[in-house]
This record gives sequence, C-alpha cells and structure tokens, in this order.
Amino acid sequence: MAAATLFSWIPFWHPVKLAFIAWLVLPQFRGASFIYQRFVREQLIKYRQWLDKDNLGAGGSENQRKLMEDIQSPKAKAKVEHFISENGPDAFDIIYEAAVHEAQKEK
Repeated sequence: MAAATLFSWIPFWHPVKLAFIAWLVLPQFRGASFIYQRFVREQLIKYRQWLDKDNLGAGGSENQRKLMEDIQSPKAKAKVEHFISENGPDAFDIIYEAAVHEAQKEK
C-alpha cells in the first residue's frame, strides 16, 4: 500500500510500530483492552439498536441475510481475489470508494 511506503520514510518507524504492537498485545500493558474500552465499545453501545434491529441481529430481513451469505461465500471471495490479482489492490480501493460514495448519495 502507499501508506507503507510513506511510513517507511519516518525515522524509527519500525521500532515505533513494534512498540505499539507490543503495547497492544502484551497483557501487562492491556493496550488492546484500552482501545476497545475507549473507542470500540462506545461506538457499539451508541449504535447497538441500529445494529441489532436493522442489520446483524435476528430482526434482519431475509434479503439482508441472503446478501450477507452471498458476500461471505467462498465463490465471492475467490472473485474478489481474482479481481485484485488482475488489477492490483488500488483498483479495488477505487471501486470500493465509488460504491461508498454512491451509497451515500442514495441516502
């Protein structure tokens, strides 16, 4: 990715990255727990009703369940991997951004 090339120019990037990963993983620092409690959990609580009712929970429609099954199928994953191998990861990012933009326009 382009970000990896950019970060490689920052002095001491690799030691900083290693220290951050150690902070996340090692139990004495509880970094991952901090990130979860401080950021992820707040968002999950904030959007819990929306997640449960409309998208992921038992209240989801049959069409939503079917779509999730199709997206997660091995055939769909193979098609995405084939597309990325032919066109490169940047092409997939461009299509993804266009789809997000289109979805936001429809709202």
